Amino acid sequence: MKRRQRIRGSLLVTEYITTRNGEITMSITLECRKTKSEMEIGYGNFFFLRAKVAELFDKNVWQQYMKIMEIPYGDDRKQALEKWDTDMDRILQASEMPSGVKDFLFQSDCAGNISRSACMALYERIHNYDNNIAYGFRIVKDSFGNLIRQELGFQDFVELIKECIDTNCDLLWS
Repeated sequence: MKRRQRIRGSLLVTEYITTRNGEITMSITLECRKTKSEMEIGYGNFFFLRAKVAELFDKNVWQQYMKIMEIPYGDDRKQALEKWDTDMDRILQASEMPSGVKDFLFQSDCAGNISRSACMALYERIHNYDNNIAYGFRIVKDSFGNLIRQELGFQDFVELIKECIDTNCDLLWS
């Protein structure tokens, strides 16, 4: 992963760019460590995927999780984020959400992992849910050997979680 900083207007913007096989991607790769099965997902869709997981576990956590999108950029942002953190800590203390699920929701977008036991906790709650939204994609070969982009939805994410459980390994993202 490369880190690139550039000026956009009067702001210094930091971008994290992943390179794979010499290609630059502005996405996150979710991967089963042992099988190398993966799902590419944009940063925005990764947020919404994790928000859906939060909603399926605890509506209060989900409501607070979504509020981060309402925090405006500007001089008051730091204070607003500190208040958001304080409120989220209070909500999480009252929540019965498993710690592994909290790890999935709050680790860095840029790099993280959850254990097989966290995958099991996730799978137990989310395996029956589907919402017909394409969160990510993978590149596969068609019957003629051409590379095509295959859209992946929530159930594909669930299958990746299940694969981690079945092979006794972590789910990674970077």
